[in-house]
Amino acid sequence: MRTIALPLLAALFLPAAAQAASVQDQGFFDSLNKPGAVDAAVAPGLITASRVDLIVAGLEKAGFDVTVAKSDTGAPRITSTDADRPFAVEFYGCNGAFDCGYIQFVAAWDLPKGIDAGKIERWNGDHVWGVATRDGDNDPVLGLSVDLRGGVTPVNFADTVGLWADTLDDFKGYIGWGQQ
Repeated sequence: MRTIALPLLAALFLPAAAQAASVQDQGFFDSLNKPGAVDAAVAPGLITASRVDLIVAGLEKAGFDVTVAKSDTGAPRITSTDADRPFAVEFYGCNGAFDCGYIQFVAAWDLPKGIDAGKIERWNGDHVWGVATRDGDNDPVLGLSVDLRGGVTPVNFADTVGLWADTLDDFKGYIGWGQQ
């Protein structure tokens, strides 16, 4: 299993790191990075789903290239542009376009013959991290939901990103991605 080094705490808080991400609408991005009702009482320094800049910085410190855009619902959507490990971070439990409560890392693959439901069930029975499902074409989808209400420490978030990266790599091997 591959290991990702935990980023330094201070590095997560550098605004320049978050600004390195490709942002389709800078005004929209800037409007996301403020506390709302979901995290109004959160201690300073904790990462919440209302602090998209800190989420982006954490992903970039783990080595992912990401872009930030609006989803169809108006909420933020972060997309990894990493050719080997593409995925999205979807935001949920939002009050409007920001002030979100939780995120979900999600990745999907297009397999020529899809994947057997039994194989998905075996993955879910054998793994704590990463819930596997199938889409309408029986292709595999992997998700990892993270509740950020109340905030998490930068170390906790870095650990979660590392778990996601490892789970993503493990699942790619499990489904035989790249071996077709």
